[in-house]
Amino acid sequence: MSYNYPKVWSFPPFFTKQPNKETYDTQVNEWIKIIHEYCKSCKVWKITRECPVFTNTAIRRQLETSFIEEIFRELERRGGGSIVSDGVYIWWYTLEEWSSRVYEWVEDNGQKGVMMTVFELEGQFDGMPYDMMEKVLKRLEKQGKVTTVVERDEIVGVKF
Repeated sequence: MSYNYPKVWSFPPFFTKQPNKETYDTQVNEWIKIIHEYCKSCKVWKITRECPVFTNTAIRRQLETSFIEEIFRELERRGGGSIVSDGVYIWWYTLEEWSSRVYEWVEDNGQKGVMMTVFELEGQFDGMPYDMMEKVLKRLEKQGKVTTVVERDEIVGVKF
């Protein structure tokens, strides 16, 4: 899969943290948009500071690590990512949207009342990592839409 970067990604100053607050806010918004679009387009669930999105070899620019980490924190603050020890899980859709999508899939595919494994669900959603699917299922459980089977602190089965 490939991703067509927007024009701003080829603008050298875009790779330098901007000192003006308004410009900085716009810049961070654009980076978050690019990260989400890149991950959704390429089916990437987790990124690190070494992700290719942060380097444009054609213009010889790379985002500084400290700025990448600021963007990661802002992603998490907005609910568009979840920081983990080795990177950031990227929520292409919000947790609420993923919860709705999973539940709609269950209804559309006649899976209500059927016991399923988390592995089966992950496979239906482009290989969503367990940690992310667990958050989706816990959200659905709070809404009373799913019952989970837990073994050794891990969700192993679900019934909608």
